[in-house]
Amino acid sequence: LSAINIQITSHAQDSQIQTPTQFTIANPVEWKLFDHCAVVMRVYALFETFIDDIIALWLKELPTLVPKYELLPEEVRKQHRIGIAHVLNRFGGPQYQHLSEYDIVEGLYTGSRGVSSYSLPVDLFLIETRNYTWSVLLQLFNSVGLAGVESTIKKVESLTVFMSSHFGGSETPDSLLNMLVERRNSAAHGEVNQTLSIAELVRLAEYVIVFCRAIVSVVEDSSIRQEIAGGKTFKAGRVIRRFHNRIVGIESEECVWQGGMELYVTHNDLFFSARVESLQVDYVEHAVYRAPKGQKIAIRLNDAVSSRGKIYQRLVTPIFHAENI
Repeated sequence: LSAINIQITSHAQDSQIQTPTQFTIANPVEWKLFDHCAVVMRVYALFETFIDDIIALWLKELPTLVPKYELLPEEVRKQHRIGIAHVLNRFGGPQYQHLSEYDIVEGLYTGSRGVSSYSLPVDLFLIETRNYTWSVLLQLFNSVGLAGVESTIKKVESLTVFMSSHFGGSETPDSLLNMLVERRNSAAHGEVNQTLSIAELVRLAEYVIVFCRAIVSVVEDSSIRQEIAGGKTFKAGRVIRRFHNRIVGIESEECVWQGGMELYVTHNDLFFSARVESLQVDYVEHAVYRAPKGQKIAIRLNDAVSSRGKIYQRLVTPIFHAENI
């Protein structure tokens, strides 16, 4: 169907509606141009939707991570106020018809009073009309309390490996994102003078997938660090040796270990959630084991962890889990 240009014209005559359909075969140049524009615009649209969704999830959980409104970063509280003014000025319009006046101001009112839990409606933070170039993306992350993304995202191993294997040193994550936005804008509003090959389009889509997963890792790391800072976890041990098949040797703190339990561990200085698949002490497997401080145990995890990695156990159910994204 991509090779067929379908032109449908409709007109009414003598109260009878006629819809003649004309099919013409597109020439190869037009076909390639159409496919290029369609893929670029769709890939960017999916990326933009992903960003909006993960920001919404983060803002939904942030009041749990930071229960007191006054302890939120100033950038978040500032953007909250700006967003309220922006949305109230457009109240009743089609974009915000799903919000009541109370919905808009309730979070600031309850949060500033400190008498009950507050909320951070995502509509108050997604007011930027520009496409998500690298600089716009960093501004958005900073405005919701995800500062330092630019340096943190470079620690995500999957992204660095992808960039190295596919681009060498010719491109960076920010240059590729900016290129995607530029090509998207040209496809939507401008003149397309150069099209990407199928291989290049596939590689661009693969980059967006890897980049989105890297963002999930960064947001999960930020969530876990907030939980640690808020006293919702405790240090359970440290990795002293790595074996094959995701088995690690741990020097334990005084705590209980259990097969199937969820942990917070570090890999390349990034926290993520991992599950204990099995545990052994002196080559004996245990379903549950109460370890004294300094006990050496071996556990198999469902994911890799760094040598000398940190391991925390949670006191509560995890707020943000990458497997749910």
